[in-house]
Amino acid sequence: MSEDPFSLHNLELTPLKKTLRIKISIIFVFLGGLLAVIISLINLIWLRSEEGSQVVSLVYYLEAVVLPILILSLSLVAASVFLVLRYLKPLEVLYQGAQILAKGELDHRISIHTGDEIEFISYSLNSLAQNLSENLNKDAQSREYILAEKNKLDTIISSISDGVIVLDLHHNIVLANRAASRITGYEIPEMLRQPVESLITLKNASGQAIDLKKCFLDYADPAGAPQLKIITSLVGKNQQTTQVKATVTPIIENIQADLSFIMTLHDVTPDQVFQQMQIDFVSMASHEIRTPLTSIINYLSVLAEDSSIQLDSEAQEFIKRALTSARQLTILVDNLLNVSKIERNTFSVSLNPMDWLKNLEHVVESSRAQAVQKNISLELKLPSQSIPPVMADEIRINEVLNNLISNAISYTQEGGHIVISCKIIGEEIVTYVRDTGAGIPIEAIPHLFTKFFRVAGSLDRGSKGTGLGLYISKSIIDLHHGKIWVDSEVGKGSTFYFSLPLLQHAYQTPTIVQLNSPSTAQFD
Repeated sequence: MSEDPFSLHNLELTPLKKTLRIKISIIFVFLGGLLAVIISLINLIWLRSEEGSQVVSLVYYLEAVVLPILILSLSLVAASVFLVLRYLKPLEVLYQGAQILAKGELDHRISIHTGDEIEFISYSLNSLAQNLSENLNKDAQSREYILAEKNKLDTIISSISDGVIVLDLHHNIVLANRAASRITGYEIPEMLRQPVESLITLKNASGQAIDLKKCFLDYADPAGAPQLKIITSLVGKNQQTTQVKATVTPIIENIQADLSFIMTLHDVTPDQVFQQMQIDFVSMASHEIRTPLTSIINYLSVLAEDSSIQLDSEAQEFIKRALTSARQLTILVDNLLNVSKIERNTFSVSLNPMDWLKNLEHVVESSRAQAVQKNISLELKLPSQSIPPVMADEIRINEVLNNLISNAISYTQEGGHIVISCKIIGEEIVTYVRDTGAGIPIEAIPHLFTKFFRVAGSLDRGSKGTGLGLYISKSIIDLHHGKIWVDSEVGKGSTFYFSLPLLQHAYQTPTIVQLNSPSTAQFD
């Protein structure tokens, strides 16, 4: 294994050590030079004092020359020992302390009290070790906190009943919970770091695969399209199919976090099973109620019309009221049966050419008596130009017209005015019913054509509707390849519009259209 060039074993303490060596060398040189000068002076004095003498006493020589040199040498040795203890020993302590700190023993402290640069360096090393130890402790605490938060987040995500899948910028799965594993059929380790397109397939109501890459591109801008919500079939591992409500939400600040989308998958299979049970129950109950109800209406009609039965005026009024209520109940049962057919995708229309203007005249005349009872004027405005025939189911389309006119009469005060008219716009004929009633709050308009919806407040006072009429009307218009909508202002009345395509060569042959036909299916 190659030696680390940056380890403390290879670090040269060059700045300080070389400086100290230079200082010590200068001191030794100075002392040596001083010794040489002293010896020279001694010799010079001795020679001058003994000038002319031929014999020098040995004792005198020792005293005058050798002894000073010996004393100076001993002084030099003592000075050297002092310098070693003064400079080199603290340096060794500093080096050993640095080695101990390098091993990770950050609680060790270097004790040097020389009052010079070495003591300052030891103090700096001690401070560095203390700061490093504190930072490591803080990092350890931060790691523990992050780990605790991660465990908390994992626990929360795992406990979510809906499937959660988080994608990175390349649409690879970086996070998934147990619910996502159950819905897709893949174990969580199998899903991680895999492209989501390679694991699951989403299909629309017609069974066609949804292009996930295109969806991601279309919904990549959080400001432009915050969420994509679809009810779809999810095909996972081993062709496991689950009905889910999928929500794709883009992640803001996704580039910095390398995240792009969060997919949530809500398993709607139990909801659909329960909804199917409701549909079956409504259908069965409606059929069972209709048979005895028909008998009641027939018996009441006989009682009301048979002149041989002698009844006073009060009894006749009771029979009329009972007959009216029974007929209203029949309409409710028929509506429930229609809703059941719509939910089962068995609701259909039989399209045939029909004269639209004559049909309008007939429907308006049949509703005039109801308007007269409430002192409401009913006006039919026919266009001056001729209207081509339309392809429509006369019974079903008249249900729409009767429902719109009946609603207008119900929600218009006495003395009000209702106008029915039509106009050709492009390749369609648009028919509208305008009233001078109370109007509809703007927040209620998006929900008008949903099942069982009724406007809360003053509009529902005295109303005996079930909230099914507009829902069924929309389904009928959808089957006619048309549209239905409303404009309304509170206090000024409402105008309901619906459009029908004009007769074209492609539709001249009588046609039966079901609600689950690809041409009329509505997808998110």
